[in-house]
Amino acid sequence: MTKTDDMDPDEFVNPVTGTKGLGAIMEEAIANSIWTVGSVEDEPECELIRWQIFEVNGNRHFMGYNYAGMEGRVSSKIITFDEKAMRGITRSGRVYQLVDEPGFNHDADYVLSNWLRLNQLTRDDIEYVTI
Repeated sequence: MTKTDDMDPDEFVNPVTGTKGLGAIMEEAIANSIWTVGSVEDEPECELIRWQIFEVNGNRHFMGYNYAGMEGRVSSKIITFDEKAMRGITRSGRVYQLVDEPGFNHDADYVLSNWLRLNQLTRDDIEYVTI
């Protein structure tokens, strides 16, 4: 994030969007609060609790809370899913293990909101899948 401690908020300009003022500072703070996950080599598997599956544009994705990483997570497209084992492999090659029953998690929902924004989608574009 750009250092803004000594800057008048009205003079700050987001270098990506061109937005000025406090709105620009908030845009940058939100954009920097979402990060990419480590490589599949570094983290080949991920367990999700309070998980959900959603579909958008014909592709299904996992979302949930990665307790080990203490973070909300939205996966890439699901390639295979074993409903009995509750394990799936995504386009990235990562294996997701769904733990316990589906549920809601605020961190995962926050990541989903930003994922939708980055992909120029809205909540109206997704459908939750019941398994």
